[in-house]
Amino acid sequence: QGKDGEWKHMEGRDLVFAPSKSVSIMALVGEDKRIVAAFQDSVKETLGYAERNYASTRVKNKDRSETVVKTGNIVSALFTHDTSRNQDPLLHVHAVVANMTKTQDGNWKSLWMKPLFENRYKLSEMQDKIFEKKVQELGYKTSRKKGAHFEISEVPQSLKDAMSSRRNEIEAHMKEGANWNDRQRSTYATRAGKVELGRSELTAVWKEVATEHGFDAQAYVPKEQDRDTAPERGHNPSKLAVTTGDSIRHLTTNKITLERMELVQDIQKRSTGHVLADKIEQSIQGFIDKGALIEHGVSRTGETTYTTSKSISTEKEILSRLEATKSNPAIIRNKTRVIKMVDDTTLRLGQRDAA
Repeated sequence: QGKDGEWKHMEGRDLVFAPSKSVSIMALVGEDKRIVAAFQDSVKETLGYAERNYASTRVKNKDRSETVVKTGNIVSALFTHDTSRNQDPLLHVHAVVANMTKTQDGNWKSLWMKPLFENRYKLSEMQDKIFEKKVQELGYKTSRKKGAHFEISEVPQSLKDAMSSRRNEIEAHMKEGANWNDRQRSTYATRAGKVELGRSELTAVWKEVATEHGFDAQAYVPKEQDRDTAPERGHNPSKLAVTTGDSIRHLTTNKITLERMELVQDIQKRSTGHVLADKIEQSIQGFIDKGALIEHGVSRTGETTYTTSKSISTEKEILSRLEATKSNPAIIRNKTRVIKMVDDTTLRLGQRDAA
């Protein structure tokens, strides 16, 4: 729906995935094509998760209400770029998702874009964590600051700054205390027309800049013998099931519900080596089939939420005990003590109110 209140057809949505500057430098200045391939694979794997979990359409009912129907398929095209508008090295992929999806009866319908839009940052985070495991398996050492994309450790900060002229322009235009929307406006305000240079000429310029900062990118590209070649570590179903159980217990220590993506990412983090998202989802399904993990509902962003049979039993026991205390004079006389006891627990806000 546009600002004028009129409904307009949306052709699709462009999801952009980009790694940190140090990764772009090693991939493009160091000319390690394996990084580019790993990056593209991580984007495809992330879109596969989005397809399985978010792809849906809305069907109008006779009473004019709408029902969301999952379809499990999207139509998308990936475009890999390797420069910023200022011709700095900038590996990134545009995943253009068309506004169309196929229903089980074979008809094409419009794709409900809200789940993709609402979860775009989570998808970016998932892609970056998948990509990091792949880069580590190539033999690179990585590091990560909270809330940021991972970095390849060997690349010096001075070189990253020198090859981030586009970012510097945007930040110079932004005012102090600016938020994400302000950043977007600054991005458009400082955007210049694209200039294309020959690839060999551009690579030579990048290498010259790197040399000025005392860094030979190709010297830091791991050799084949440095690679982590352990085949599909963590893919053993029994090991993956143990990791899944550990993750479920960890995430439900202080709460009774968890989101599907939250669980997938935690399992991926706990696994040795990279484990495909669909393998993790198969492991999760095993816990659902056994009744150990129970579908709880859908979050505001369209993410499936779960609880556990143990969490339900615990909450029932808590509510039962709370009900039994209502007619107990000793408990009523010690209300202050009870409040303190409740505050010292890990109960959620709603459970504390019940107490």
